[in-house]
Amino acid sequence: QVLRNGAVLWRQAYSRFFKGLGGRPKFKTGAGRRFLWLTNELFDFIPKIDPKTGEITGYRLVVGTPKFPVGELVYEAHRMHQIPVSIHVSVEGGQWFVSFATENVNLIVFEDLKVKNMTRRPRAEQDENGKWLKNGARRKAGLNRSILASAWGRVVAFTRYKALRVGKLVVMVPPAYSSHRVCRLRAHSPRQPAVTG
Repeated sequence: QVLRNGAVLWRQAYSRFFKGLGGRPKFKTGAGRRFLWLTNELFDFIPKIDPKTGEITGYRLVVGTPKFPVGELVYEAHRMHQIPVSIHVSVEGGQWFVSFATENVNLIVFEDLKVKNMTRRPRAEQDENGKWLKNGARRKAGLNRSILASAWGRVVAFTRYKALRVGKLVVMVPPAYSSHRVCRLRAHSPRQPAVTG
């Protein structure tokens, strides 16, 4: 299975190369970061259960199959997550890393950007002699085109009605210091607890 997964990654890398989306794949040497892509038949997340409350407090990551067990990796999850379909295990300088992606969205947050104000033309200005000054109108026009082509408002509208269908919450926050506010809005679902590792 490991060789099969490696062959899939090799094929994907060459496909990107032939489409002009990346460089030619190279064989890795023994030095530097090495990694494996493991699909779900090659690992298992075993829940850790609090004996007092019966709640899941984390997971143990067991790598291998019943016939060919490899071992257990102790890891620290930085946020709550579902059980992934595949994981990437890498090692560099004697340190091991586990990374994966899961669909685990309970709260969707957008910055409440004022697109109309952001795409307004710059005001023309004159000096004391009546000569028109450069105001960066050409560069601002290019930026405005990029903003409008991104269709931010349409993305929000589509997300709202799709989130409503599946019972997800969409929140608009003021743009100023929004990264700090989003951190406070994180919620822990009782069905998907935060993993402590």
